[in-house]
Amino acid sequence: TPDTAFRLPNLYIRAGNPQAALQICRVMIAQRPNDLAMRTEIARLMAESGVTESAMKEITGLVTLRPTDIKLLMAAGDIYFQDKPGEAANYYRKVLEIETANNRARVQLGASLVRSTQYEAALPVLADALTREGDNHIAHANLATAYFKLQRYAEAAGQFLWLIRSKPETAASYFFLAISLDHLGECQQSLRAYQEFVRRADPVASKNEIEDANIKISLQQRLAKEGKCKTIIKEKGK
Repeated sequence: TPDTAFRLPNLYIRAGNPQAALQICRVMIAQRPNDLAMRTEIARLMAESGVTESAMKEITGLVTLRPTDIKLLMAAGDIYFQDKPGEAANYYRKVLEIETANNRARVQLGASLVRSTQYEAALPVLADALTREGDNHIAHANLATAYFKLQRYAEAAGQFLWLIRSKPETAASYFFLAISLDHLGECQQSLRAYQEFVRRADPVASKNEIEDANIKISLQQRLAKEGKCKTIIKEKGK
């Protein structure tokens, strides 16, 4: 049956054989070329299995057939997001032109702009998304990144604090909060954030960041003991 056939590519992907999965997907498309919902799911499956170019080609063809279909445009944005975020942004913009209330498209547009290093352009999009959905974690995370990359450390620190309150188990938020506070000259708060990062971080996955944090911790502890912490940090930022 078609449902069983669709399960088979998933099994091949889980077994580490994406090419076998892709072959089955091509057969399914040939047998049911007018089933756009199935073809959309196949495109997503291709993207998830790492067959990105095939996924992009498939979803682009579907969008050409139905250029105002919201589900297809969202799927296209999602498939392009990792490798070609600038093009993903174009798809999410098209969704918003058709359906202005679609906040997921708005959040993903902002995230795509951040991923493609268009930080200034991302700010109003993400701010708008948060006025509509104030607890959207993805929007806060991308806004924090955009502020940080633009060296607007006060705003970045505020966003990282929100992320920590929302998900205190995420170690990376403490690391970037510490750096932001360091640039602001808030030595004592930066020190505590670095210490919390080291306590929570994965010692293997975050090895380099932990080494950097430990160097900062030693420096800030010494400066704090000497009563020079805040002044010297400010001078470093000049």
